[in-house]
Amino acid sequence: MKHTLLILILILSTLPVVAQDADEEEDEVDYIQQEVDSILSLITKETPDEFRGGYYCKIGNISDNLDTAIKYASLSLEYCKDTNNIAVNNYTLAFNYYYKGEYRKSLTYAFKAIEFYKKIGKDFSVADTYAIIAKCYSNLNIKDSIFYYYDKVLDIYTALNDTAALAYTYESIGTANFNLGFHKNAAEYFEKALNFYSALKDYSAVATEYATLGATEYDDDKQKALDYLRKSVEIFDTIPAKRLDIYHTYQKYNAYYIIAQIYNISTKENIQYADSSYMYIKKLGNRFLDDVFYDMHSLVLQCYALYLSYSGKYKEAVKVMDDCKQYLDSSNSAMIQYYESFYEISKYSGDYKNALTYHEKLHEYQLKNTNDSTLQVIANFKTEQATKIHEEETKRLVAEQKQMRTAIFSLIGG
Repeated sequence: MKHTLLILILILSTLPVVAQDADEEEDEVDYIQQEVDSILSLITKETPDEFRGGYYCKIGNISDNLDTAIKYASLSLEYCKDTNNIAVNNYTLAFNYYYKGEYRKSLTYAFKAIEFYKKIGKDFSVADTYAIIAKCYSNLNIKDSIFYYYDKVLDIYTALNDTAALAYTYESIGTANFNLGFHKNAAEYFEKALNFYSALKDYSAVATEYATLGATEYDDDKQKALDYLRKSVEIFDTIPAKRLDIYHTYQKYNAYYIIAQIYNISTKENIQYADSSYMYIKKLGNRFLDDVFYDMHSLVLQCYALYLSYSGKYKEAVKVMDDCKQYLDSSNSAMIQYYESFYEISKYSGDYKNALTYHEKLHEYQLKNTNDSTLQVIANFKTEQATKIHEEETKRLVAEQKQMRTAIFSLIGG
């Protein structure tokens, strides 16, 4: 137990303390926890099982902490016989396991939720759960199923004429396209979502769409991406933290993360941008760790490590990357991102031996990322290109190693 706590303390110390939003005070009231405590106070030894299950179901449904929601939804299932509560509990578990990065567990509960929602004719909830299934398949890299389930979602929401739900679905389809590398298609769906949310005056959602549009421009136009992202955080920073749900809180900090990454790239070329990069890394702090978003916390650690390496602190950067590894999920995309970051850090710092090692690992995971039948031609093309790039980069790194050794020996000989 002490060993586990020591590891946790070391990780917490690798990042600056998270900065509080201007509207957050040290003694701010946690209204959700107050409601949870109020519900728990109603439960006694004499409370009938069905009532107990209902209380636990409500706690799981309202909690903004992933582990707490999972705990009480699971407890509720032990007591509940009511079909609606069983459906809600399974949905709660699917939702929270999804955000924990445990996608296969999420799918298990999502299919159970649909089974019970269909029994009681809750079409909206069925569609909502189909959306989680599509997102899980996206993260598991099972691309055949992604748009199959999104089509089901759109059919139901269109029949229900639900503008807000359609807006969210367009956003989700945009995200799926983005993850497949189809950034132009993604931007079109994000624009559709932005228009719907603007009409609905849903400002947290508008801020989110600006953030997603910024992400689509990240590879092609860093300045345009930064403009979108600044619009996003300007809106987010006007909204009190207690009015942001767990999803939009996640998106707010994700926008901070992308801005930090853009400034990181600028820092690589010009050290004057280091302060801007560090400012957003400091805003991020351990927020994702505190909210149990381990996959995002690992990305923040990688961002921090890149900042350190660009600032000439290579040993500190390597330590942060080593700490980061325990927060990675098992997905290919997470491992690709990790070794890509480690490769960049080593290469920038002149450690070509380790850069070559990490480039080999990166290539290994890139080759695994080709299990889709509908996009097999594109996947094969990407594999061929990745192999060519890998071979060329390997030659270049070996040449740079030899050049450095020659220079060192000439200095010794001189």
